[in-house]
Amino acid sequence: MVVGSRWFASTDLQVFDGIAYLHSIDIVHRDLKPENLLMVGRDESDPSYMQIKIADFGLSAMKANAKSDEEWSKEMREFCGTQDYLAPEVFKIAALGKKAGNLQYDAKVDVWSVGVIYYIMLCGYPPFYSEDNDMLKMIQQIMHAKFKFHSPKWDSVSSDSKDFIMKCLTVDTSKRPSAAECMKDPLFANNHVFSEQALDVKDDLREFLSKRRKKVLGAVKAIARMETIANFKFFRDPKDPTQREAERLFRTIDSLGNSNGFLELYEVILYIQEYMQHMFYKKNSMGDNVVDEKKLKDFASNLRNLVDTNKDGAISLEEFVQGFVTWKHFIEEQEKAS
Repeated sequence: MVVGSRWFASTDLQVFDGIAYLHSIDIVHRDLKPENLLMVGRDESDPSYMQIKIADFGLSAMKANAKSDEEWSKEMREFCGTQDYLAPEVFKIAALGKKAGNLQYDAKVDVWSVGVIYYIMLCGYPPFYSEDNDMLKMIQQIMHAKFKFHSPKWDSVSSDSKDFIMKCLTVDTSKRPSAAECMKDPLFANNHVFSEQALDVKDDLREFLSKRRKKVLGAVKAIARMETIANFKFFRDPKDPTQREAERLFRTIDSLGNSNGFLELYEVILYIQEYMQHMFYKKNSMGDNVVDEKKLKDFASNLRNLVDTNKDGAISLEEFVQGFVTWKHFIEEQEKAS
């Protein structure tokens, strides 16, 4: 069986067919990625081999479950999903925090995700990535839709496929097509002529998946080997860029409370609730995403205790800068080791 543009377009059309139905009944998946697309059959001779099922609705938003329009709007402001596949508006709303007001995303976040998936299908690597695993760089690429169709990998891919990806990965949501509109794209027309050339993406895909696994393993190892932080010698230097970054973050967290020059536990909790609460989601009895407040507060408490070297119950600027710089150094060392 030739795995080429026709096969991938057929797969993509099925995904859009599925999410168009979901969107029509006010369900947004919010975590579409290759791992959540399942092939029904295993045997190429089985007709169901080409059939795709969308899986894992753990982070999906269902309007029917919302008790009010206000609750639905709040749900459509949540930061959730897998970062590589998140639409720019999700990051924008998260960055604005309370300043986002009533700003919310919509079902077109799923269209963006499928656009990323289709890109990966055709070349074996993602459109947005950073060679040095700098998450901020990747987010900036996503926010401005900065990606390329690199030669020679993309030379044999049709212009219709490239145009379609560009439509899906449009930052302006008013210009990004809906799932139903995507299904009417010329790419999926019955008379569309595809290249029958097989796309050699297996090696690139394996490398991409390998890098993702290494990133996860690296995080696990980092947690398991925290004791190496103790060997790092810290020297205060107000001109050091990393230390200045730490100072700015300290003032941001302190401004959430009384701005007294010390970070107390409640201020750390406020910051985590504002920018990191998605890390502590759990399902309630109704199947809705809610914040596990105990886990969040335990995490904030442990973080405070780790950085509070003199154990007075608050984090001074000096303690925060030292903890921040030491952690940065530790991450850099772990990346070198991996």
